[in-house]
Amino acid sequence: MFSSSQFYGAGNYLPKKGGLLPNASWTHGVIYFPSPYSIISREDSVFDFHLVTNQAQADLASSKFSNVVPVGLPYAHAYKNFYDSSYEKDISRLFLSRHSIKGERDDPLKDQISKAKEFECDALCLQGDQFIFLFGTEKDWISSEGIRVFKGASTRDAKSYERIISIFSRTQTLVSDCAGSHPYYAVVCESKFELHYEKFG
Repeated sequence: MFSSSQFYGAGNYLPKKGGLLPNASWTHGVIYFPSPYSIISREDSVFDFHLVTNQAQADLASSKFSNVVPVGLPYAHAYKNFYDSSYEKDISRLFLSRHSIKGERDDPLKDQISKAKEFECDALCLQGDQFIFLFGTEKDWISSEGIRVFKGASTRDAKSYERIISIFSRTQTLVSDCAGSHPYYAVVCESKFELHYEKFG
C-alpha cells in the first residue's frame, strides 16, 4: 500500500532500516484546524507508525493513535537537501491556484492562464498530475500564451519536493487565490507571498 510517508518522495528522508517504509504515515503540510484525524487521516490509520510535525501534533494525535513520533515536515527535510540561495530569481510572479493532491481542478488551463495574467504573473504552477495529463512526462515546464507553465507536485512523483523547492527558490513573489501549505513553502525559499481573498469561490 502506498503510504503518505512516500508522498512527493518523502520516503527518501526516512531511515532505510527499522521497518518504517512503507509501514508509516507522515503528516504533510500546514494543518489549520488540528485534530487527531486531520493530523493522521483515517486512510493512514492502518499503519503501525505515524510521523508528525511537532510535539503538539504528537500529543493531540496520540489520543487516538499509538506510535506517534514528531520528526518535522517532509518539506523541511527536503529543504535541507535542495534549497540553494544562489538561484537567480528569474520568475517574477508565479500564480498557484486552488488544487487537490489528486490534481482535480475546476478551471481548465485557459482559465488558469487568464488568472495568471490578471494578477500580472509571468508564470503558472499546475498540480503535477494535471501537468502530466496535459503535456506528458518528458517536460517540467512549457510556455503557453507568453506564460511559463511549471509542473508542480504529485504524490507519486519522488522528485516533487526537489522541483518545488527549485521553483520557489527562483520566484520573487508567489501569488495565490487560496490558503494552504504553499505560502509557507515559498516564504522559506525567500519568496514573497500575495493572497487574493476575493477569488475564493
